[in-house]
Amino acid sequence: MEVSSRETPYDFLKPDGTVLARLVLEELGLSGGKEAKGSAACLWLKPAGETPREFQTLKNRLEKIGFVASRKAEVYFTALEAIGIKPGSYSTKFTAAIDPAMRSDETMKLILHFLLQVMRINEGNIEKDLDTEFLHDFRVALRRARSALSEMGQVFPPEVTDRFEKVLVTVGRISNPLRDLDVYLQDESNHKAMLPAALHNDIDPLFKYLRKERTRAFRDLVQHLRSKKYRKGMGTWRTFLNEKFENSLAAPDAGLPIGEMARIRILRKYRRIVEKGNSALVNPKDKKLHLLRLACKELRYLLEFFASLFPREKVDVVIQQLKKLQDLLGRFNDLRIQEEYLLSVAGELPRRGKTRTRTLLAIGSLIGTLDREKQTAKEAFAKTFNGYASLANQELFQKLVAGPIPATPSRSSNDLP
Repeated sequence: MEVSSRETPYDFLKPDGTVLARLVLEELGLSGGKEAKGSAACLWLKPAGETPREFQTLKNRLEKIGFVASRKAEVYFTALEAIGIKPGSYSTKFTAAIDPAMRSDETMKLILHFLLQVMRINEGNIEKDLDTEFLHDFRVALRRARSALSEMGQVFPPEVTDRFEKVLVTVGRISNPLRDLDVYLQDESNHKAMLPAALHNDIDPLFKYLRKERTRAFRDLVQHLRSKKYRKGMGTWRTFLNEKFENSLAAPDAGLPIGEMARIRILRKYRRIVEKGNSALVNPKDKKLHLLRLACKELRYLLEFFASLFPREKVDVVIQQLKKLQDLLGRFNDLRIQEEYLLSVAGELPRRGKTRTRTLLAIGSLIGTLDREKQTAKEAFAKTFNGYASLANQELFQKLVAGPIPATPSRSSNDLP
């Protein structure tokens, strides 16, 4: 969807002829998609000069004659509302149909171009701090892009892959603290519920500290997103993805049909998960479970990227089976990270007073509860993994990947959402 905007200004004048305020009629024209029809309009009242009292009087008079102040001041949200779309209703998943005979480099450029679009959609809204889900969707697209670059090996030249992975790794590292803090703050009520009633209020200094840290983490991320280094890196990536394929640099696997490449990568990743999982059954160390979780995530991305290459009902079953294992490993990892963070942050709180002592007691109680939940998740791992890696499921997966891949019409980047 594209949004065009036309503004018509109207001035409110004082008796001496100077401008008191300006009323701007903004008309939004919507085009560029099946759902984009009609238009929207809004009025903006803007003060002119330093006359706050007179401006407020004018504003009150406008409200008395029927104008209603609205908080929906963002053009983005106004446009979405006009076509009946709610923010967040788009998907970060690549769902375009893929021709199995398409070159691997061409296909991966389509996927990466889509993910870059998702990142750009969310980038500006992160800076406005309107909703934590903008950062979440930005990071999901970023992780998918990193996975696509690393898992598809030699589809692009090594120097190209390395260059763009560095850009994505850097912004991922800088955005980690903000996302972690958002999660902690969203869980404030749940964490309080884990504590004895007598300690509920004593945990408040912890969340006050986390809010302060979030302000710092938000500032750091915004500075990075505005930096010349980041802008240059993303601009170079966009230029590379828009290059014509015949002008792309050669790479060993660039010309392989994507159907063949996808099969190889998916089957290899699945076998690696079974191997890592069996090792974790023997010795379920936190590190092994963490690496297994990452491998599951990478397989999930591959299955979603190339879902159109396989029978839909079968790939859905495989993804749902993988999701059960992912959910358990994700829960375990979240508990592990929260426990480690609370242990480290306890030493950074103010060091004096009775309040600190009770806060530390509350943090200690919370850590104990998180640790028990973590152990419960670890104990459930064997049953969940054995179900996922059963012979029946392995046969199902082998048949999915080894079976015939249906031909589908080739699509260009212009067909992508």
